[in-house]
Amino acid sequence: MPGAVFTDPIRGRNTYHLREQSISKMRITSGNTTLETGVYSIRGNKDLTVSNLPAIRPLPPQQFVSEVPAEDGLFVGFGGVKNIIPYCMVDGYSWSDTPCDFPCVTLENEHLKAVFLPRMGGRLWKLFDKDLQRDVIYENPLFRPGFLGICNAWAAGGVEFNFGVRGHDAYTLSPLFTDVLQDTDGTPVLRFYEFNRIRQITYQLDFFLPQGAKFLFNRVRVVNPRDVEVPFYYWANIAVAEHRKQRIVVPASSTYVNFSLRDGVDSLSRHPLPISKENFDATYPMNHPIAKDNFFNLDDASRRYEVVAEEDGNGMVLASTHRLQGRKLFTWGMSNGGRHWQRHLLGPGAHTYLEIQGGICKTQTECMPMPANAVWEWLEAYGSLQTTPEKIFGDWDVARQECLSRLDDALPQKFLDDTLERTRESFARKKGTRLFEGSGWGALENARRKHAGEKLLEAQLDFGEPGELQQAWVGLLEGKGFPEPKDNYLASSYMAQEEFYQLLLEAEKTAPKNWYLQAHIAINRFQREDYTGAKTSFLKSLALRPSTLAHFGLACTERLLGEKELCAEHGTAAIALSPENVSLVKEVFRNCREFQQWKHILHIYDTMLSESVQQTPMVRFLYAFAVAGNGDWRRAENIIQEDLLRNLPDIREAESTFTEIYFLIREKEAQEKGMPFDVNAVELPPEYDFRPSVPNK
Repeated sequence: MPGAVFTDPIRGRNTYHLREQSISKMRITSGNTTLETGVYSIRGNKDLTVSNLPAIRPLPPQQFVSEVPAEDGLFVGFGGVKNIIPYCMVDGYSWSDTPCDFPCVTLENEHLKAVFLPRMGGRLWKLFDKDLQRDVIYENPLFRPGFLGICNAWAAGGVEFNFGVRGHDAYTLSPLFTDVLQDTDGTPVLRFYEFNRIRQITYQLDFFLPQGAKFLFNRVRVVNPRDVEVPFYYWANIAVAEHRKQRIVVPASSTYVNFSLRDGVDSLSRHPLPISKENFDATYPMNHPIAKDNFFNLDDASRRYEVVAEEDGNGMVLASTHRLQGRKLFTWGMSNGGRHWQRHLLGPGAHTYLEIQGGICKTQTECMPMPANAVWEWLEAYGSLQTTPEKIFGDWDVARQECLSRLDDALPQKFLDDTLERTRESFARKKGTRLFEGSGWGALENARRKHAGEKLLEAQLDFGEPGELQQAWVGLLEGKGFPEPKDNYLASSYMAQEEFYQLLLEAEKTAPKNWYLQAHIAINRFQREDYTGAKTSFLKSLALRPSTLAHFGLACTERLLGEKELCAEHGTAAIALSPENVSLVKEVFRNCREFQQWKHILHIYDTMLSESVQQTPMVRFLYAFAVAGNGDWRRAENIIQEDLLRNLPDIREAESTFTEIYFLIREKEAQEKGMPFDVNAVELPPEYDFRPSVPNK
C-alpha cells in the first residue's frame, strides 16, 4: 500500500504547525469508496506553541452536588484530576484570518464525504451528505482556537474525540498517529491512535465508509494495559448547526441537568423530559435561556441513539452499540454571555452551533471504572436520518417512536453489533501503514515496559521510537542518570508516572546536587498534592542553581500554600530569568491577579518585558487589571476598549474576568468621585458579558 510518511512536528519543538505547505498524495479505491490524502483550506490561525513549563496550575475547582438517587448508579465525581501533569499547555496562539492549508484525509463514497484533520486530534471537520446536498455536522468557517481544552487550545466545529480525563482532550489540537489499512473486502480504513499519559492507556479510532453506506462508522478500541483499575472517560462531541425549529430526540424520559450553583460548584439533578423544571420543552435547543448540559438518561434496554431533527424532518443521528450509554445536548443558551461565546469561537457573522455528544458514562461528572487489563470496544455511526416533521414536532413519545422506526430501517442494531464483532479480526487488531507520526510518549512507555519485562502496548499500534523530548527519560531507564543542564533550561518534557517518579528518587541517591533532578522530583510531589515536600525540593534545586523552573514551581506551590507575597516574589524572579517566555508571564500575572498583587504586575510589565511581550493580548489584559486595581480606571478602560474586547483569544471558558474588570473599573471610578458603589446596580454592557450561565434580565 503506497503512502507518504510525515515527520512528527512536536517531538522536539516548542512550536508546531497544524498546516503543511505540501502533502504527498495517496489514494486507495475500493468499489465506490475512496481514501485520499490532500490539503483542506481553512482561514484562521497558523501555528500553535506548546509551553515549556510544567502544567502545575490546578484545573478550576469542580465540585458536584448530586441530587441523583443512588439507585441510578452514577459515578459522580469519580476520576477527577487536580491538574494535567505530565502534559504541557498549548497556550501560544493568536487570531488571524489568513489562508491555512491543513493536511487532511478524505473518506468518500457515493453518499457521503468525510474530511479528517490528523494534525488537529483526528478531528472530523466536515461530513457532507451528497444525496441531500447538505452538511451533516457543523463546519466552522475559521480555525479559531480558544481556551476551552484541558491543555488550553481548542477549536469549535466538527467532531472531536475525548479520552482519559474530563474535558476537551489533551490531544484535541495535537497531531495523532495516523495509519491506513483495509478491511478484507478492500474497504479503506483510517486509523488514529495515541497513548494517554494520565491514565496510561491506549486508544484507537478506526473510521470506514463502505461502498453503498449512508453512515460513516467509527470503531473505537481502548485498552488498559495496567494491572490496576483506572478511571476512564470518553465523549465524542459533535457540532451541529443551530436553528430555531429544531428538536433533539433520544430514547429517554428523563435527563440529568448540570446547573452551576456558584464558581466551582455544580448541581446534578434528574428531571423528566421533555418539559424542564423551568417549564419549557428542553428538547428544543433554542428554548434554553443559558448554557446548559443535558445528559439524557437513556432507557437501559433502548437503542443508543441521538437525533437532531430539523424543520423539514431531515436531521443528523449518532447511533452506537450498547457500551456507549451516554447522550448529551450542550447549548450555549440565549443569554448575552452564551451568544458572546459563540461569536468568540466562530468569528463575526458565522452561523451558531450546538453539540450533541455520546459518552461511555451517562454524564460528564463521572468516569467509568475500567478493570485491570480490560479491552473495551464499541461502534459509532454518523449520518443523516429522514423523519416525518408532523411526528417529530409534537408528542414526545410519538417523536421517539418515529426516530426509532426510521433508524431501525436505515441502520438495524444487529448490523452494528455484527460489524463490531466481525471487524475485530478483519482489521482492528491488524497493523496499518503510517501516514502521520504522533508523540513519542507511547514509545517511551514501550521502552519502560521492555526494561521492566512487561508486555508491550498493543502490537497493531506502532508508536515508533522515543523522540527528543523523551531522551532524558530513556537515559533514566537505562541507568545513565538524569541530565543536569548547565544553563537555565526548560523543556516541554515532564513525567508523573509512578515508575518514573521512583526512578527519579533512585537517581537522587547518586546525584543529590543535580538541580534539574530536584526540580522534577518537586513537580512529582506537587502532582501528588505534597505541597510541603514540593516546596522543599524546589528550594533544594534553587540552592544548587537559580532557574526559571524552580522559581516558577515555588510560585505555584506558595500559591496553594496561601503565601501571596512569596508567590509573587518567586514569579517575579522567574520572569527576571526568562522575560521573553510569554507562557510564564501569563501564568505569573494570573497568580498575581488572583491575590491582587498589583504592584508586582506593574513592576514586571513596566521594567522587565519587551514591547512584543507587553502587546500579547492576555498579558496586556492582566496588566489592565493591575492598572485598574491601582486606581487608574480611565487608563484601564482605554486599554480594554482599544482592541482587547475584539481580540483576546485565550480567555478561559466561562471565566468572568471581563465582567470582573468592568465592575472593578466602575468601583474605582465611584471611589474617585466619592460615591457609593453597588455592584448589583451596575448595568453590564453586553460586550463585557461572557457569563454563559447568567440569564438576560
